[in-house]
Amino acid sequence: GSAAHGEVRAYCEASSVGRGYCYHGMGHGYLDSLVLSKGLWGDLERMVEAGIGRCEQILPAVYARVECASGVFNGAANAMSARQYGLSYDAIEPLIFCSRQHADYRKKCHMEIGSGHLFEKRWEEPAQIDFISRITDEVARAAIIEALAMTRTRQRSDRLDVGELSSFCRTFSGKREVGACMLGTLVELHLSGERTQAKTRVDAFCEAFASSREREACVELQAYYTGGRVDR
Repeated sequence: GSAAHGEVRAYCEASSVGRGYCYHGMGHGYLDSLVLSKGLWGDLERMVEAGIGRCEQILPAVYARVECASGVFNGAANAMSARQYGLSYDAIEPLIFCSRQHADYRKKCHMEIGSGHLFEKRWEEPAQIDFISRITDEVARAAIIEALAMTRTRQRSDRLDVGELSSFCRTFSGKREVGACMLGTLVELHLSGERTQAKTRVDAFCEAFASSREREACVELQAYYTGGRVDR
């Protein structure tokens, strides 16, 4: 009921750390509960619309709604990969689906559903990069690169090589694409250990870039993330 939704929102708002992840979790919960209660089986459009509608109903702040929507999209991507709720990636064109979302949520859709489609293909990395290079929508391309960089960094958390991570980012040619790769990597590096250890890794990652322009851009993104990320 509305009281329970209010309690969850209050819990997330009072959280001293991880508030964004809390809202993200709300989105997962809304998608799953609405699919089961509203008879939306097999209808991705209506599932996502209902889930985001609940995010908008419960959460007044745009930031919170966007993070909640990311949980809706992530839940949908997981369901398609697992062939749950009558969904699969075979039935949609992710780039088109995400392009139809509200501008506030489009990037998160590409990061969750778009990148999920990429991983669904189980391509080797050169094929992934080739696919990304042929995406003409700049927002989609950058969002999928950011998500890919986050996943790669997380998968290497027990054997981090900042030189390899920076080399991967340099495989992209455009400033926006390299920046998206840097940002995705920085996000995961910040989560890779206790604060001092994470900062050491972040600093080393930025220093691993060959040009001063790239190093400065990396440091600026680091400052943007730590200063503008609320409390994620």
